[in-house]
Amino acid sequence: MIKKTSAADLLWPRTVLVAMAAAVCFPTSRLMAATEILVVDPMEAVYPDIRPPALRADAPLAAPLGGTMLVQVVVTGEPGQLQVERMELVGSESESESGAWAKWHALDFVPVEQNTGRSHGTERSDGKKNPYVIRRAPFEIADALVPVGEGWDAEAWKSRKAAFDQGGRAAFAVRWPIPLDTAPGLHRYMVKAKLKEGKTVWSRFSVQVYPVSVPKPQEGTFGLVQTSMTAPIAKAYHVPVWSDEFWALYGSYARTLVEGRQSTGFISLDEMAWDCTTGTEPKFGERLTRAIHVLKAAGMRDYLAAGLFKPILPRDPNKPRWGISSHESPDYGTPEGNAKAQALFAQVRKALEETGVSSKFKIQIYDEVPESDNALFVEAAKMLREEIPGVKIFEVINSPNLGIVDSVDEWCPLANVYDFRKEFFDQRKAAGQPVWIYTCMGPGGAWVNRLLDQERTRGAQIPWFVYGYDLAGFLHWGANSWMSDPFKQSVVFVGAGDPTTNFLPAGDTHILYPGEKEAWISLRYEAQRLGAEDYEALNIYGKQDAEAARKLVFKHFPAMSEGPRDGASYWQARHALLAAASGSTDSSQGATADNPAGDPAAETLKTEPESGGFLHSLRSLFSK
Repeated sequence: MIKKTSAADLLWPRTVLVAMAAAVCFPTSRLMAATEILVVDPMEAVYPDIRPPALRADAPLAAPLGGTMLVQVVVTGEPGQLQVERMELVGSESESESGAWAKWHALDFVPVEQNTGRSHGTERSDGKKNPYVIRRAPFEIADALVPVGEGWDAEAWKSRKAAFDQGGRAAFAVRWPIPLDTAPGLHRYMVKAKLKEGKTVWSRFSVQVYPVSVPKPQEGTFGLVQTSMTAPIAKAYHVPVWSDEFWALYGSYARTLVEGRQSTGFISLDEMAWDCTTGTEPKFGERLTRAIHVLKAAGMRDYLAAGLFKPILPRDPNKPRWGISSHESPDYGTPEGNAKAQALFAQVRKALEETGVSSKFKIQIYDEVPESDNALFVEAAKMLREEIPGVKIFEVINSPNLGIVDSVDEWCPLANVYDFRKEFFDQRKAAGQPVWIYTCMGPGGAWVNRLLDQERTRGAQIPWFVYGYDLAGFLHWGANSWMSDPFKQSVVFVGAGDPTTNFLPAGDTHILYPGEKEAWISLRYEAQRLGAEDYEALNIYGKQDAEAARKLVFKHFPAMSEGPRDGASYWQARHALLAAASGSTDSSQGATADNPAGDPAAETLKTEPESGGFLHSLRSLFSK
């Protein structure tokens, strides 16, 4: 929760003097075992075995009006004895009066069994060591956010203690909104933790709020689609797919994705059609209609459906075959297959008419279509346009393909493919065809992505490049495509090819976790959401000066395969952007009201007994 701060709360003693006085009165061994609290940059990795760097109190984070902020909080102490009775975020009176609130989460550590490869997959794919990872595998890293409400208390601790008391270190996160009526300027916060041993530890940080407002997620301009699959939800929660319990969960996941600024609801047509056996396929149409209603209610602005066509394996490039997703799966191009495709398309058209979203609906015919399959693709696109007039054809592709140019309305190449073949895709843009980018198994190495063994800033930078390259948006295939328990396994076998080398890299299958009756978000989700807010600020700035806005992107982030990737550089870029978009001064550096000299020691940690004592007396003495 956020509590009001009194003037006395903000007049803290000089840390160095407190430490010197404490050293006189307590044995060295006692000081070494003392509990401490660290407020950590949300872009920094937190591990169970390494002390993370603390945020500097004289280096404020940056926020727009209408945005959401998050920091990590790490508490360390005696292994086996660390226990928190209560934790809270203390803000200024203005925050409290404006209705701001904070929600606490425990951070769950997940494994990284293999490192991402230099090109794609994991290092086992090509046998080359990838130097662009944050740590050598295997290791564990904090990622999943386990919600505990408006304050952390002893009961919440007991329910999750086994996961968080690792070697005397516990990790948390606190999220809070920046309401539109927040006063711009420097806002100071303090995180306080009451320990079972009777002490309170605290640390402070600050956020510079700029007078530029980002729109609500449902009204945003950033294009984002993450494929939310139905079968993993049903399996994770042990509910029948298409049951009322399932649809409630489906809606919960959709709302969580919208909160993370997803614009486009993904619909898995193959999952809806696999058990349909009749010619009219009423169950397919009913499921599709309900899915659209649920996604629309969640706040999705448009829709992407995929999966009616699938390759028949094993593939023969000289004679490719496609099946129609349904119980019988007849070949496309045969009378039976074409009739099945037309029946399914008719149901799609009916669902679009009933829900009124025809102008906002896109269909992906295939996935990364090879040139050997171009003839099938062109015929399928022709049938689709005849059966559903006005529908947009959206195609994910990993290489330029001139053979399908007239059959595609929107393009989505891999991020590195766009960069390598920029001339082709810029020609598509010039022809009025939107171009997105996506990531899937790769690119690895130094490229932007959102994997667990990469700097979190890479995910935040993706929306910057979407704006800088004048792209329509970003797609990732895995919102919740868990193939195993994501809390226990992050690197999974692809499902085809060599089972000793063909793996999906850590975290590629998901950015959400299956929580208790709802989706649990991740720190990677939060980094991507911050970047999506930045896109909105870039769009605002670009309306004032488009050239200056694009120059700002590449001034701070030169290319999708180049740094910087550290958290400090990200926040410097965010300060510069929000200042430019609001026409205000960049306040990211220099002194603050509580720290007029800009003293870097001011952020160091503080501890006091809950009911007075020596350190409490020192605090009172030096605050006068």
